[in-house]
Amino acid sequence: MKKISVLTGASLLSIPILSSCDSTEEEPLDEEIFDTFSYNLRDPQSPVRFWPNGLILELDRLPELRRTGSWMWIKEANCMVINDRGISYTPLDTRCTHCRNKDRWSYRQEVLTCGHHNSEFDRRGNVRRGPAVAPLLVYSASFSLDNILTVNLTSYSERL
Repeated sequence: MKKISVLTGASLLSIPILSSCDSTEEEPLDEEIFDTFSYNLRDPQSPVRFWPNGLILELDRLPELRRTGSWMWIKEANCMVINDRGISYTPLDTRCTHCRNKDRWSYRQEVLTCGHHNSEFDRRGNVRRGPAVAPLLVYSASFSLDNILTVNLTSYSERL
């Protein structure tokens, strides 16, 4: 309740709320907007696991990526994967191009938002709204007939 009344009061008084690049003075996370899933990436039986150069995702075993527009944030690998309209998957680097922050992301209505300074990116990593000016990096990936997505974390693809 305090948070709502303070924000309402600030907006009524037209007090600008500014943010800096110093990550020590950040607002607490709103846990409801952060979609993360936990897997043991070193377990050979896990549907998401490391391989020497990246990640293997067994899409048939990942209900969180089945819906068009759904996404998965794999924090341990600095990677997020978006189900791009149900026909392809876009693996993106989670380091925001504004201040390289990588730990506060939300994805709603095809917009990725970095929770540090509210830079917005489209579903392919292109900047929609700053302060970021450069797009997110897109990892190279391949898709196999047995519904396996292999993401190469050492290589980036051309912009989509």
